[in-house]
Amino acid sequence: MEFTVVEGDVSAQTADALVNAAGTSFRMGSGVAGALRRADRLGCESLAIPALGCGVAGFDLAEGATLVGEAIDAYDPETLATVRFVGYGEEAETIRRAVEPSR
Repeated sequence: MEFTVVEGDVSAQTADALVNAAGTSFRMGSGVAGALRRADRLGCESLAIPALGCGVAGFDLAEGATLVGEAIDAYDPETLATVRFVGYGEEAETIRRAVEPSR
C-alpha cells in the first residue's frame, strides 16, 4: 500500500474515502485503524486522512502523526492501494518528519 504525506485540505482531496476528524471522543489509533478497515470493507482503493486527534482534541501533532503513521504502516489492506496523510499548511512538514523514522 502506498502511503504518502501531502500538504492541503483533506476535504479538497480526491479519494474514494475522506476521513472526517470532527469530534473528540475516540482513542488514538483506533480511529485510524477503524477508518482503514471501513474503507477496505467498502472496497475503497484510496483514502485521505488528516492528523486525527491533533486539532480540537489537543494531542501533540508530532506524537499524533507518529501514531497515525504507525497505524497505517501496520495495516494489511485488502483493497486499499493508496493512503494520503494530509496536513494543512506547515502541519505537513511536521507530519513528514514524524513519520519518516517508520518509512
